[in-house]
Order: sequence, then structure tokens, then C-alpha cells
Amino acid sequence: METWGRFVTRTAWVWLIAWPIVAFAVWWPAPRVQTLLADDDTGFLPPDMPSQQAAAVLRSEFPDQAPSSRVVALFVRETGLTGEDQAYIGHVARGLASRADELNWRVHAVAVAPYLAPILQNADGTAALVAVDLPAELLTHSSVRRVRVVQEALSRHERPSGLRTEVTGSAALGELLDANAKRDVDMTTVWAFAAVMLILLAIYRSPVAMLLPIVSIAVALMLSLGLVGWAASSWLEISGLVEMLIIVILVGSGVDYCLFLFARFREELGSGAETTRAVEVAVSRSGGAILASAGTNAAGLATLALAGNRDLHTCGPTIALAICVGTLAVLTLTPSLLTLVGPRLFWPSADSAVNREESRLWRAVAASVTRRPALVAVMTVSMLLPLAWVGLRVEPLYDAYEEFPADSSFVRGARLYADKFFGCEGVSEQTLVLSTDGRLDTDSAAPALMRTLDQIAESLAGRVPLLYQRDLGDPLGLSRRSDAPGAGEAVSGLLPSLTARLSREAYIGRSGKSTRIDLGVAIEPRSGEALDQIDTIREVVADAVAEAGLLEATGASSFRIDLTGDTPLYRDVSDLRRRDFRTVAIAAVVVIFAILLWLIRSPVQSAVLVMATMLTFLAAYGATWLVFWWWFGLDGLGYIVSFLLFIIILSLGQDYNIFVVTRIREELSGNEPEAAVEIAIRKTGRVVSSCGLIMAATFASMLSGSLVLMKEFAVAFALGILLDTFIVRPLLVPAVILLLVRRKRAKALPARV
Repeated sequence: METWGRFVTRTAWVWLIAWPIVAFAVWWPAPRVQTLLADDDTGFLPPDMPSQQAAAVLRSEFPDQAPSSRVVALFVRETGLTGEDQAYIGHVARGLASRADELNWRVHAVAVAPYLAPILQNADGTAALVAVDLPAELLTHSSVRRVRVVQEALSRHERPSGLRTEVTGSAALGELLDANAKRDVDMTTVWAFAAVMLILLAIYRSPVAMLLPIVSIAVALMLSLGLVGWAASSWLEISGLVEMLIIVILVGSGVDYCLFLFARFREELGSGAETTRAVEVAVSRSGGAILASAGTNAAGLATLALAGNRDLHTCGPTIALAICVGTLAVLTLTPSLLTLVGPRLFWPSADSAVNREESRLWRAVAASVTRRPALVAVMTVSMLLPLAWVGLRVEPLYDAYEEFPADSSFVRGARLYADKFFGCEGVSEQTLVLSTDGRLDTDSAAPALMRTLDQIAESLAGRVPLLYQRDLGDPLGLSRRSDAPGAGEAVSGLLPSLTARLSREAYIGRSGKSTRIDLGVAIEPRSGEALDQIDTIREVVADAVAEAGLLEATGASSFRIDLTGDTPLYRDVSDLRRRDFRTVAIAAVVVIFAILLWLIRSPVQSAVLVMATMLTFLAAYGATWLVFWWWFGLDGLGYIVSFLLFIIILSLGQDYNIFVVTRIREELSGNEPEAAVEIAIRKTGRVVSSCGLIMAATFASMLSGSLVLMKEFAVAFALGILLDTFIVRPLLVPAVILLLVRRKRAKALPARV
């Protein structure tokens, strides 16, 4: 690093000119990250997951009945739909249907398929819907574009006064996420930089010291987003979370690294060194710690590449790339700027609060830790353990309605649909495909197949809150419902024509060896109860096949049950989350431990740092749930929060621990353990705490986002950093290390004697 410090100061003008030019040249023409959602049917789940295999079977056997996502336009008038309302709905439906070839979608509406009226209009005539099946999944750019076409169609014709319209469905969720993500990224960027600037101004009381880190990190951010944009436009799959996480993590960590350079630069200036020499020493003395911290962060985050979930799989490597770019800027552009401004960095004051190493607060903290390290360790652990216990019991949420703006059309429409069509608060709609290796479309198989379908409906009604079952024997899902008003008349009048027109193509697969069953269950599709019912449905179907003698009637030797829809998909998300968490957590802990072991050469101390960070993670996770239980009444947190919180706290939390532990080890060479720990706490207290505040503030900027998930990230990350900065790093870690050093020296003393 000494050689690098001399090299940077001698080539300062090269870096000052090259960085802005290269960053702008890469960023300006690069595709914007938020426009690069995959434009195909690739999902965020691996193809070997059950819901994805079921979707593949459905596409193969029922190509016209296998949408990857769906958008639903809902029309409601509490006093009953009028003739004018019906005409408006018909205009909208026919307009959408006329673009079927162009947009590769399938429209279901009474205006284009009158025989579906019992399904598309509710019993009391107050609500109707137009459903549009889309070829791509909800988080793809093409689905977002198609949802907006549907939204535009609703406004193209004059809507009758008093008619309520909402746009919902899985694809509408994708559009909601896309629209909010773009707005949230802009708001987060503004608030992140504003928060950092205010904190820097409060710390340094100098506009120069405030702006210099902002310049370095802004240039690094441009280059990082440009590189990610180019990569995503050609080969890299990305998540909608990537841009926001890159911004907050790069701004927070990059400014932290600048502060450590500033502190050493100010120290050298104070000792009488001229500007160039002060910059060289600052880089040589701080550069190693900055590289170690950045390497730990990048390596820890990169382990997310091992996750099977695409949203997580793509976050880690891209954020790691951004950290590397930011670190390069801090070790080249920032020293070059320091060389340019020199002592004017702290103008108008020659002093800076962050560099006054001695303070009453940190002297008191240091004295407490060194006098009673065991008591301090027990007290801090006792403080964190209750929150950690809560964190262990937090349930993950999978895109529950409570996580989205209550005033959004997606949420309003979903609630209205469940209420108007089924009289419940939520409905889980699933498609089941029952396949055998014998044909189901023969005359000999028909009786057994009908018995099987009837047995499934009867058994499910006794095990789950079944709203409907639509199948070969009951295409409308009405004939088995004795409570449905006019069900018998509707079925007797429509079933003969429906059977001839729909049953074969809609409920018997192309191979003749599979049958399709559509289910509606009165439960919110992404709730834990709905996920648990997947096993019940599979069990009921398997029992019905055995009891009805379906295999014997068809001459088949085996059967297969496939379930697709929102609930099976999120069941797979839940299973994959557990599998990914084990894989990524083990890999991250091993990588971080190996890096710490290489840096501080002590297995025990390295293990202490890792375990302390894991305790911080659990405590922050538990505290976050308590906040959102009180704030929004949530029963859990977004399933992705625990994943990213663990990796970010495990990786970024080591920054400050590395600085503290390396300083303790440095002081141990000439001091007793108590004095070494006390000096290390006093010397690192102000700078590290300032860095922690900056990092927490950048994470807190995500509170400006409109989605509850973004607020969960903001609170969880900020709390994790604050707990680490003000409890774990200055109290728990030094106290435990002091106890370990005392024990080691006590064991070594008899041997020396």
C-alpha cells in the first residue's frame, strides 16, 4: 500500500480526468437497469421446482389454458350493473380481444364467450370481470407492458358514472412492483445522498469535506450502474431489487471508506506532513483495512450467487461488483481529490470533530469495558438475546396483500373479487393436473374418471374451505353446489353445449392421459395456511384415485399430481428459501471466517466476530418484526428480508469489527491487555460510530419507498448496523477479546515461570 500511495499521488491528475470520463462514457449510453426485466417466460424459480414442473405439464397438455400470468379487469356497481355498464364492458373486452394476435394473449369475457357468464359475472349481478391470460410471467417487461395496455383500454371509452373499475391479478402485481420500484429508486437515491451530506456536514462542519466523498461515490455509482446495465442487456439476469441495493450499499460503504482516509489524512497534516506525503501515508495506513473490509463485503455478498431464487442469485454478484468499483474509486479518485484540495478539506475550520480521538463518551465506554469485561459481555448478550429469540420465531410473508399499498388497484381489486364472487376475504385459485400412463378419454375410463372427480370434490369440501371445483364433469363448478342460486337451471341449460364445446379441449390433455381440475379455496393465496393445504390437496387426490379404481379402469400403472397457481408457486418459494438459506448461510460464514482468520490470525477471535455478528442479525430481525407488528400489524416479514439482512450484516458488519480488532492487536504489542483495549476503543470510537451512522442513514433512506417491503429493508438494515456499531462493536467484542487474551496469558504464565 505504500507503493500504491506514492503511485496515486504522482498520477493524481490522470485519475481526476479519467474517472469522470470513463464513468460518463459507460453510464450515459448504457440501458437503464429498471428497463431490463427479462422479456421471456423465465421465472425466478428453478425449473426443477414442483410448481414450475406443473406449469410445464400444463403448457404441454393444455397450451390454450396455461397462462404464465393473468390480468383481471373488475367492474362493480353496488346497485347492479346497468345496460350501459354492460355495453362499456363489452367495448373493453372486444377491444382487448381484437389485439389477441398482436399481443399473444387470450381474453375471457362474456362479450366474446357468452357461455362463461356464470363464471365471469357474480350471482347478484353487481360485478363482472374480463380476464386476460398472458404468455410471460408477472415480473417480465412484456407482462408489465401488457397490463398497461389493459389499463389504457379502460380509459379509452367513456366509463359510465358510478361504475367502479379495478385492475388486479398476478400480472397487475408485477406492474405495481415495476411502477413503485422506479419511483422508489429515485426517492431512495435523493434521500440517501441528502442524509449522507447532512451527516458529513455535521461531522466535519466543512462543505468541502461534505462534497468530496459525494463526488467520488457518485462517479463510482455511475460506472457501477452502467456496467450492470450493459451486462444485463446481454447476458446477466437481474432482479428489480438490484439497483436500489447497489445505491444504498455503495453510498454507505464508500463514504465510510472515505472517512477512514480523511481521519488518517488529518492526523498526518496535524503532525506537520505536507499534503502529498499526508495522502501517501493515509493511503498506506488505511488502504489495507479498506481493502480487507471491501473484500469481506464483496465475498460475503457474492455467496448469494449460490441461491436458486433468481432474485437473490442475481443480487450478490452485482452488488459485489459495485463494491469493488467503489473501493477502487476510494483508493484512486479520493486520494487524488485530497491531493488537489489539501488542508482546504476542512475549510473553514482547521479541525474536525471526527478526528478528536479523545471524548468523554468513549473514555467512559473504554473504562467500563476494561474494568468489568465479564459484566459488560453478559449485559450486552442479555440485552440482545430476547430480540434474537423473537427473530428466530418470525414467520416469512410471501407477497401478502398487507405488504402493498392498500389504495392500489391490485389490492382493492383482489379484495373486491373475493368478496363479490365468493363472499370471502381472499381466494386461492389453483390448477391441478392429474396424469396417468393410461388414456383417460376412452369410454371404459370415463366412469372411473367421473367417480374420481366427484370423490375429490366431496373429500376436499370436508378438508378445506372449497369454493368451487371445475373439471370435466362440472365445467362451470356449479352442479355440485347446492347453495348456488339457480345452479341447477344454469347447468341444465348450458351443460350439454358446454360439454361438447369445452370439456375435451379444456379438461382432457392433448395426450389423452391427463385431466385438469380448477380449484378455488376461500383463503388468501399467499398465507401460511394456504401453503400448508397443498399437502392436503395432494393427499385427497391420491386417495380418490385409489378409491375410484382409476388406474385399473385405464390400465395405468402410475399417476402423477401437479399443482400450479399462486399458492403452489409460493409454496416452492418457501421451500426454496429454506434450502437457499442453509446453502448461502453456510457458504457465507465459511468465507467470512476464512477471511477474518487470514487477517487477524486467531481462530478463536475470528469465531467470536462471526458469532457476534450472527447475534446482531437475529436481534435486528426480531426488532424489525416488532416495529412492523406495531406499525402495520404484520404477522411476519417479507421472505427475502431475512436473507439479505443476514448477508449484509455478516458482510458489512465486519468492517468496524476489523478496524477495532486490528487496533487492539496493534496496541497489544506494547501494552497490557486492559490498556490495549482501552486505547483501541478510544481511538476508533468516533470514526467508527460516525461511519455506522452514515451507513444506517443510507439504509434508512429506503423508508421513502412506497412498498412495505422497502420499509422492512430500511428498518432491518439500519437497526442491524446501529446495533453492531453502538453495542456489539464497542462493548461485546472488546470485552470478549479482553477475556480471551487474559485467559491465554494466564495459561502461558506458568509455562514461562
